[in-house]
Amino acid sequence: MPFLDWVNKHQAKETIREVPYHLLTPESIHGADGNFSISHGSLG
Repeated sequence: MPFLDWVNKHQAKETIREVPYHLLTPESIHGADGNFSISHGSLG
């Protein structure tokens, strides 16, 4: 199995711990049946 290592790996791992984050909560449900419709789009 390959070993992944890079310059300043320790600093990168410490920096990622300082980034603020929050979990997303659903505000509304669209397409509850699993189907989504796109109208007036430029899909080709």
